[in-house]
Amino acid sequence: MTSEPRDLEEEVDELVHLYGLEDDDELGDEFVNENMPRIEVSEYPAYMVAGREPAVEQRDWRLSGEAAEAEDLSFGGWGSESQCQDLREAYRYTHGRASEEYECYVIPEEEDEEEAPDVFCVTCKTPIRALEKVLDEHKEHEVTPLSKALESAKDEIHKNMYRLEKQIIEMENFANHLEEVFITVEENFGRQEQNFESHYNEILETLAQKYEEKIQALVEKKKEKLEALYGQLVSCGENLDTCKELMETVEEICHEEKVDFIKVSRKREEIMR
Repeated sequence: MTSEPRDLEEEVDELVHLYGLEDDDELGDEFVNENMPRIEVSEYPAYMVAGREPAVEQRDWRLSGEAAEAEDLSFGGWGSESQCQDLREAYRYTHGRASEEYECYVIPEEEDEEEAPDVFCVTCKTPIRALEKVLDEHKEHEVTPLSKALESAKDEIHKNMYRLEKQIIEMENFANHLEEVFITVEENFGRQEQNFESHYNEILETLAQKYEEKIQALVEKKKEKLEALYGQLVSCGENLDTCKELMETVEEICHEEKVDFIKVSRKREEIMR
């Protein structure tokens, strides 16, 4: 059972190399006919194809074998369209491609591996091969060995790191200085606030003291004026009493003089008679 698929695979490979069918594009569209029957090929990934049932796998290999035998019977010609299509599907299956969309069975190997760059173009700032130095693109450019360029890049990185560390230290010192300035300004502001508050309290105390002094002076002045007014009132009362006494005295004198005048007047009248 295992030898039969290997023989079929080898036979299909020989037919493919014989007819030049390595590239699917070489088959052309003239051999593709939608009305013709095609062999059903699974479109599952590789691990699904590998895990199919033996009966299905044997049937596919049998179909591939029939396609190969049909090619052999064509005596070196291309054969019919269905035979070419079967051969194409068989080749695709034997090379591990389940469909035109899934080509994940075989990982193509790079035929021409590029050589690793061994020099560094200083002008372009890119590694190149030594052979590219003779080309027009890098002919006039300055080149240096890759190891030297690597060491130069490392030195430049170290210098940049040193400068960055220095700048970081300077920034930290500047931040510390700013913090100290902020603390100093805050302390000065606190002291100025305390001084202003104490000065304000002193001014309030001075104003209150002066106000009390003014009030006391006004009270004393008022008291003095009231005392003077009271003295004047007392003096006025005394003067009124004196005036009253004088009036009474005057009235008494006037009354006595009237009596005497009348007496004298009567005496004169009597004499004149």
